[in-house]
Amino acid sequence: MYTIGDYDANLEPMIFISEALMELKKARTKFPTNEKQDNEDLLAVYAAFTEEVGELGKAIIQYLYEPNKNISYEDIREEAAQCLGMIIRIMHDTKLGDLNPNGRGVYPPLS
Repeated sequence: MYTIGDYDANLEPMIFISEALMELKKARTKFPTNEKQDNEDLLAVYAAFTEEVGELGKAIIQYLYEPNKNISYEDIREEAAQCLGMIIRIMHDTKLGDLNPNGRGVYPPLS
C-alpha cells in the first residue's frame, strides 16, 4: 500500500486521483446513489463507465487527428479523471460495495 509520502518526488498521481475524486463527487451529485434505483445495479454503472471511456477515446482521436476540434491535453485529462471516478463508483457504490466494511453506498463526504 502506498502513502502520500511515497510520492514526495512526484505528486502527480495523487493530484490526478484528487481530480478523479472531484469527478466522482460530481457524478454522485448528478446521479445520487439510491438502493431502489437502477444506478445501484452493476450493469447500469458499468454502462455509464463505458460511455465515459468512449468520450475519452473520442477526445484522444480528436486531439491527435482533428486539430480543428480544439481538444486540449486538459480535456483528455478531464475525461480520464471521469473514467477513474466511474471505476471508483463501480467498486464502491454498486453491489461490489457490499464488501465495503461501512456498507454499500456509505462514504465520507468529498470536500
